[in-house]
Amino acid sequence: MLDKQTKTRREIEIAVGRRAREDFDKMRELFDDARFEPVRPVEKTRALFHLAWEAATWSWAVDSIDDLGTYLEIEARSPRKAQRDRGPRRILRTGGGGLV
Repeated sequence: MLDKQTKTRREIEIAVGRRAREDFDKMRELFDDARFEPVRPVEKTRALFHLAWEAATWSWAVDSIDDLGTYLEIEARSPRKAQRDRGPRRILRTGGGGLV
């Protein structure tokens, strides 16, 4: 975790879906190698919102997960490192500070 107050983490994105079966099998292999085990299926509904503000592209994802609740993910992306490093402070200024 990079920042405990905003729960900021390094994120690694892997494209999945172009070759659905092959991609699924590769992801399963990755999880198996990392010693992850399936627990139970999870159904999630996501509502996405986007905004360009303060030299960054902001995304808000409201996730409703069956039997777990509703969660908000705030993400700020910028091509410039200096802007990215200010992301956690900006999240707190948007009102996200009361959510963490």
